[in-house]
Order: sequence, then structure tokens, then C-alpha cells
Amino acid sequence: MSLSYSMWPVILTAYNLPPWLCTKDPYKMLTLLIPGPNAPRKDMDVFLRPLVDELKDLWNNRVIVRDSVLNTSFQMRAMLLMTVNDFPARSSLSGWSGQGYLACPTCNDATPSKRITSKTCFVGHRRWLPIKHGMRKNKKFDGMVEKRPHSAQKSVHQILAQLQNVSVRLPGKHDKYGGKKRKRHASELNWTKKSIFWELPYWKSLSLRHNLDVMHIEKNVCDNLLGTILDIDRKSKDTDKARIDLKNMGVRKELHLYKDGDRWMKPHASYTLSPDDVIHLPEEAIRGGPVHLRWMYPFERFLGSLKKYVKNRARPEGSIAEAYIVNEALTFCSLYLTGVETWFNRLARNWIDDEDRIVKKISVFDTRCRPIGKMAPVTLDTRLREKAEWYVLQNCSEIQQFIDDHRKEIDNDGRIIPLDEIQSKEFPKWFKNKIFNIRKQNEPEANDQILSLSSGSSFSCRSYPGCGVNGVKFLTRNRDINRSNQNSGVCVRGPDNQMFYGVLEDIYELSYLNDNSTRFLMRHPIDSPQ
Repeated sequence: MSLSYSMWPVILTAYNLPPWLCTKDPYKMLTLLIPGPNAPRKDMDVFLRPLVDELKDLWNNRVIVRDSVLNTSFQMRAMLLMTVNDFPARSSLSGWSGQGYLACPTCNDATPSKRITSKTCFVGHRRWLPIKHGMRKNKKFDGMVEKRPHSAQKSVHQILAQLQNVSVRLPGKHDKYGGKKRKRHASELNWTKKSIFWELPYWKSLSLRHNLDVMHIEKNVCDNLLGTILDIDRKSKDTDKARIDLKNMGVRKELHLYKDGDRWMKPHASYTLSPDDVIHLPEEAIRGGPVHLRWMYPFERFLGSLKKYVKNRARPEGSIAEAYIVNEALTFCSLYLTGVETWFNRLARNWIDDEDRIVKKISVFDTRCRPIGKMAPVTLDTRLREKAEWYVLQNCSEIQQFIDDHRKEIDNDGRIIPLDEIQSKEFPKWFKNKIFNIRKQNEPEANDQILSLSSGSSFSCRSYPGCGVNGVKFLTRNRDINRSNQNSGVCVRGPDNQMFYGVLEDIYELSYLNDNSTRFLMRHPIDSPQ
């Protein structure tokens, strides 16, 4: 398909689902497919009208929904939480133009900008530094000392007051305006229209209405920073025009172009990273919440699936719409199929099927940890094995009464050594003798698995490079070190609910009598409790 063909899908997803489900394909709704070949831009509201009308109906009138678990019906109300978009799409959705001297929708009419060679430059980011910060007095930025406080974000009442000055115009190049480009009045600032989303009764109450997509931001900012630092041709912002602008502004004389014979030379620059381009993103991150619910990665993959539906390139919208409806019908029907593996009843690859799992009577042997990778036999030294066995005993709820009884015994001895240290050394042997004596009396509490636990583990154990626990995959640091995505970090809750952070070093499987085993993760601490 030609890259010049622009087609805009509008996708909704339900955010009241679990985080691992709300961005999956079956839960994404292709509500609109705005046809090409050109982008709708300021006329976006024409296509959004049916969607907004349904959103208003879902909020005002509600809909009756059946709860299949309780077998009851209730009235459901739905609302649009926010839009996730890149910067150009934000202009079309919000009505605030992302071009010109007032391009920043957050700074609004206080956007710090100035005209330089062939472009508009946005300066004055030192305003967001603390008032007494030393960089405010540095004149190398723009030749001035920065004394202004940072600009306050406009309240919803101020925004609505500005929108009252925006004249209502018919969309498109209507005959009433001579089919010509319309100029904005100065009182309209950068507003091109009053967005259709303001018709939603709750829209003015939202703190974050249009969220800038993290995927596009990290790519653009990273490309600009790395391109400038590494001086990549056509990607660096340190151009000859930028050096001429420095000379015109009268700052950073050491970076001005100079003439060497018949050639103009550009002095080498030493750069440091600066957050100027992303000054408003931390606020959006705080208001928007977890990043995996606000970036476009799952939606870009979904768009890739939609592109595969195109068989007739002369009518791509029809191909996508027809294939999507068929897929929706199959997805709906699969919810009512029994005895057949479908998208909804199929386990994720890191989960363990309960039917394949051998149920054990005690918790430490009834593990849901699935090993990943090649097994390697390992012989643990005595100290590490005893420490691992004590950890297993401590986390076995079925023998908690034995641990309490032993603690009472050593507490009455009157020894000065801390009780925890004494118990970690003496309890395994005491517990083994205790179970053997109970076993002789044929007591039911000393079953085969309790006997296996009291007898201790084998000197030889198994080691794995990874494991899956409750649907989450963990890898050891050695296997993780050459990967782009890191899954070796772990967090453990310690005494007094303190959180200890570390990196997985090894994953061991301890073997006990009667084919019983338990798996545990070896963590290397990287910092103090936070």
C-alpha cells in the first residue's frame, strides 16, 4: 500500500479489565475507520459524531447488562477516560493547533517561543527550575537571567472561556468561506475549533484528556538526542543554521562558526543531556498511571493485523471492515464453545494447567513454578543447602505449629544468642526427630510429605536459567544480560513489610523423598530496603 494513503482507525479498549487483558486484541473495539486517502485533520469531529453520540448515551441513559456470574442484570455506565495519540493527532482531537508560536497546549498562551533561522524555537525552559537554582543566572542560554516562575496550567474554566472566543465554522472548505483557508483571530489563540469531546458531560472533570503516546515520544526524543550527541548526518540538531542562530543571539561564542581560509568551520561541542523537550511528560505520567496502559505498542500491533486484512488495495477500508466483522463474530461465538480450545480458555504460555499439575498436601511441594530452559545438575555446599532448607521450612504453613513449639522450648533455655539464629541451626534436626517419633505412633499429622520435608533435601539439586510463576517469566542474570528486555529483577517483602530489591542469580529445585520437590529463587541484593 502506498505510504501516502492515510487511513485513521479509532480503537476503544475497556480499562476496567485486568491490566494483562485490557490491551489484548479480543478486547479492542474498532469503532470507526476514517477513510483516506488524506488525514481528516480539523474535520475529525465530523467522523467522531456517531461515536460521541453513543458515548453520551452510555453515560446519560446507561445500558442493561447481564452479569453471567451472578445471573443478574444491572445498568452499566461507561465513560471515555482519555485519548492516546501522538502530537499531530492531538491537534486534530483537542482543537489546539500544534504549530506556530503557541504550539504547546499545556503552556497555552504563555508558550515561550521565538523565531530563529527558518523555524520557531521554544526556549525558556529554565522557568521550571527552582527559583534559587544556579542555572537560572547562567546567560549562556539566551543571554538573559531567568527570573520568571514556571507558567501555571490553565484551569478548565479558563479553557472554556478561551473556547467561547472561537467562532463556529462549518467543517471543510465550505462555499460560505469561498473555499479558502481561514485565518484565526488573535483572540482565538491557537484554537482551531471547540472539540466535540466537550459535549461529554464529564470531559471537563478529567485531569488528563489527551495523553501523548510514550512510544512516539521515546522514539522522537531519543532520535534527536542520539542524533545530536553522535553527530549523525541529517539527524543531528547541531546544524550550521543552529550555530548561526547562536551568533545572532550573542551566546556561546565558542560554538560560533569561523572561517578557515575558504572554508567555514564548526567548532566541536561538548553536550550534556537536558529534559527540555519533555518538560510536561512527568505530569502526564503521574496523572495517566502505568505506562503499559498509555502507550501505542499493543495498538500498533493491532493495526498491523488490520493491514493484513487488505486484499483489495483499491478499497482498503472495505477489506478491513469486512474481515474485522467476521473476526468479531468468530470471537463472540467462541465464548459459547465448550470442549474446544479458544482464545479465551487457552492458558498463557507461562501458566501451569491445573489438570496437568500433581496436587500435593503441603504448600511448599504444591508449586506453580514451571522451569524454563535446560536443566543442569548442581551440588550445593552444606551452608547454602542448610540455608535453603530453612527457608523452605519457614514458608511452610503446615508446620508452623512445630516452629512455634520449638521456639518456646529454646526460649526457656535462657541463652544469650538471638533466638532466630538458634532456631535456624537447631530446628531442622529437632523437627526430624519429632516427626520420626510421631510417625512411630501412627499419628495422621506425620504424613508421607511431612516426613519427606523433615528428612531434608538431597545433596544434588537441579538448576534452571528461567522459570514461570503465576503467568510471569523470570530469568537469571546470566541469561538476561544479553537481552534487550530484563526479567531478572525481583522484589521480596522482608520484616516489618520492608521491600528488598535484587537480581536473580540462580533458580534451584531441591529434591526430597518420594519424588517431592520445591523450587526457589536465589536473589542478589542490589540496594537497601526502600
